[in-house]
Amino acid sequence: MNNIFNTDEQINVVFLGGSITEGAGASSKKNCFANLTGEWLKTKFGSKLNYHNKGVGGTPSAYGLLRFERDVAAYNPDMIFIEFAVNDSGNDTRKYVEGLVRSFISLPKKPYVVFLYTTNAVYETKTSYFEEVAEYYGIPQISLKNALKNHLNGENAKEAGYLKDNVHPTDLGYRVYFEEMVRCLSDKAYYKRPLEKSAKLVDDCITAHTVFTPSWETELTGSWQKGETDFGKCITGAVGDSLEFEFDGDIVAFEHGLHKDGTMYEVYDNGTLIGTGNSKYKDFITNQLVMGFRTFDLEYGHHKIKVINVKNDIDDGTNKQVLFYNIITGEKTER
Repeated sequence: MNNIFNTDEQINVVFLGGSITEGAGASSKKNCFANLTGEWLKTKFGSKLNYHNKGVGGTPSAYGLLRFERDVAAYNPDMIFIEFAVNDSGNDTRKYVEGLVRSFISLPKKPYVVFLYTTNAVYETKTSYFEEVAEYYGIPQISLKNALKNHLNGENAKEAGYLKDNVHPTDLGYRVYFEEMVRCLSDKAYYKRPLEKSAKLVDDCITAHTVFTPSWETELTGSWQKGETDFGKCITGAVGDSLEFEFDGDIVAFEHGLHKDGTMYEVYDNGTLIGTGNSKYKDFITNQLVMGFRTFDLEYGHHKIKVINVKNDIDDGTNKQVLFYNIITGEKTER
């Protein structure tokens, strides 16, 4: 095991995922499975090993793909763990997941990759699309879902106290996840680099080059207020406020904050409405960062984007605010 990474240089491990990777539900972020596993890896490989928890709550694999360059490639990773099955909600997201894998393969130093599957309270998280990508590229898989189910003999994980809500573990749940990580990662079979494949598994597989621009660097019209939260720089506006920017490419997405007072917004490209976003969510008061409106399907070229805040008539909202973090723009690439 000591020679797994075969290097005397720094070893970088990245955990890429959603709120379960981030540590939501734990009494402290240090008790989440990613950080516990990172500390355990340091005991195995020494102080030269660095781990980076890049979990962002409420985000799917599509957002993981958009932040590949910023949150993965920038760390020159030797090993990457992927956890998005819960947030992908059983949808066919192979084009994003495979895009991530092909992006990993394109790195100058091809890393080890492991897929992780977490669960809901009754162990119904669908993983078949992830499994298909993993099997095609020879990627090891760790089912934290099965580990928890076996540990509780199928008992409802929330009722047993191992999940705080339907998906986020308590410290007890994270400990079970961590112990399964240790069991698997003590075996050399879980340290494998993805197979290089000339043919894609799915024809619409996407890889991308992206740029993250703070929203307050756009052209703002109205009552916008600049600020900062735990998630970074942001702007907060009201119904009727607008922002504008231009870019070259075929991808555009928005990081917005979920809030109980959130409103909607319309997105126009060269004067044509291309979609809407909704920043309202139940009783949230934290402006939780998530990926809002996004499209990977613009015609490649120069785009003039205008966003207008509009009333939310869907969820009986208060329509008091909408908050934006980064504007993500870019272009699809071929890998």
